[in-house]
Amino acid sequence: MSRHAYHFAANVKFIFTHILRFSPRILLLHAWTVPSGILVSAGSSFFAGALVETIRNGDLTAMVCVTAGFMLLRLALNVGDRYIQNRLKSLNHHFKAYFIEQYAMKCMHLDYELSESPEIRDRAQRTHNQLFSSARKVSSTQSMSTPLSVDAYPALFAAILSRLLGITLYTGIISILNPWLALILLFISCVSWFTQKRLAESSHASKKDAIPVERRINYIGREARDFAAVKDIRLYGISQWFHDIFEEQFSVWKRIMSRQSRLKTGYTALLEGINALFRLAVYLYLFASFYQGIISVSEFVLYLGIITGFGTWVLELVGSIEQVIQVTLDVDDIRSFLELPVNSGGSIEPDPADCSIRFSDVSYAYPGDREHPAVDHISFEIRHGEKIGIVGTNGSGKTTLIKLLCGLYAPQSGTITIGGTPLPELSQSALRSMIAPVFQDIYLLPTSIARNIALDREIDHEKLSECIRQAGLSEKIASLPRGTETTLLKSVLDDAVDLSGGEVQKLALARALYKGGSILILDEPTAALDPVAENRMYLRYHELTRAKTAVFISHRLASTRFCDRILCMDKGKIVECGTHDELMALGGHYAQMFAMQAQYYN
Repeated sequence: MSRHAYHFAANVKFIFTHILRFSPRILLLHAWTVPSGILVSAGSSFFAGALVETIRNGDLTAMVCVTAGFMLLRLALNVGDRYIQNRLKSLNHHFKAYFIEQYAMKCMHLDYELSESPEIRDRAQRTHNQLFSSARKVSSTQSMSTPLSVDAYPALFAAILSRLLGITLYTGIISILNPWLALILLFISCVSWFTQKRLAESSHASKKDAIPVERRINYIGREARDFAAVKDIRLYGISQWFHDIFEEQFSVWKRIMSRQSRLKTGYTALLEGINALFRLAVYLYLFASFYQGIISVSEFVLYLGIITGFGTWVLELVGSIEQVIQVTLDVDDIRSFLELPVNSGGSIEPDPADCSIRFSDVSYAYPGDREHPAVDHISFEIRHGEKIGIVGTNGSGKTTLIKLLCGLYAPQSGTITIGGTPLPELSQSALRSMIAPVFQDIYLLPTSIARNIALDREIDHEKLSECIRQAGLSEKIASLPRGTETTLLKSVLDDAVDLSGGEVQKLALARALYKGGSILILDEPTAALDPVAENRMYLRYHELTRAKTAVFISHRLASTRFCDRILCMDKGKIVECGTHDELMALGGHYAQMFAMQAQYYN
């Protein structure tokens, strides 16, 4: 199996296709740097030889003309280069932002099941590292640790083309002096290229090995600076645990980096040694040719400049190729994430008038635990407009069942239908619009309360006020100076406020009501509330969802007594089904759980 998923040529095509799609001007501006680089370097060598010749002849006029001509050439090239670089700087930033936007959209639309995979999270982290690195200017002296990203690609190829043309020009000139020197130079170039290619691949492999370790180190850093976790860290004295885990993972990371550093040092020493021996041999050959009268002093200076320039161009070419290989391997990481499949669903539009739900022999097991399905051959039906409660102990499969119903997971066997249509055949956008979920972990945005509830660009303020009233949040918002324009999350915004747990629950209800939809799903959204407050919240849900199909999950069984039916789950299976009174009369699993909870309140 290859080291990466895509061929080198395919990755090059991928980048240049996106460059042309974004702005062809990037390639046109970089084209200027090719002749400019050759003229500056070659001009310096020829200028030195011509200047020595004018000095030797004592021709002052020629000396001034040669010097002035060269200086004017350098001035024109430098001014043009500065202008081009300023234009490219802005375009490169926008080109990188173009990829960052694609990365963000992929993160938001990636199948939920894939987003939970450690392998996919590592891919996302590698993509993040490449796109959000602070790329430095392309340079021949950069090492493999220097961050480069997709925006450096055109500059690297322009540098390679410039060096190749320059090396070709110098090879032709050196061949006039001695063809064997040209062959030796080309051999050195090939050795350098293969060495740097091996180094680039090794560095890329090391970065892949380091990603899981960096993810754990980042976790330690994130949790250690989370003020919400400070009380547990201090009161339970777990700071040492954080320290030990950090030291362990940091030691692994240092071993990976040290191994790569030793490899790089070895390759660098090899290349420097080969180049030093070659230059020594060439200099001795030029000295001998000069003393034997084969070349004049001006030709000696010219060839010395060309040999030095050739060696510099070879090193720069190898360095640019090294960077292209590295960026291409990094592009491989970016593509492996950006080209992950996204489930677009089918084309059938669900009928809002028929929101009946049917599970037929549905099973689902999480990766790595296939022998213990979270949902195990479940079959049941929810009629349109029915209120269903789902109860059970922790780990019984309640939340997994809801994720299957929302289309976040795909069942590994069996089918799920809404209105008689299997979920895969339904339009995903339409399915999302008809389901209004309220989960236990409620996500708040660092923006206004109005935006947190509406989540739309255009806010219907009349509808917003009605949803706030129905959710019981009016009194709280009325107490705020800026009302619904008050921003949330003090941890992000200086002028923000934080809501209490109960107020967040009411905001979540207002959000679900504002969204609308004909299916309401509540996955233990009141777990942080006391029993009385939770009961009031569920009664409010019941009143506000009379015309909707609703699924309620609660760890407090008394809260779902109002439901038309209650499904009791245990170990991934539905073990009992009926109304509260029917299940109590049955005296089975549900009745035992209810009695155990009731003894704490009686």
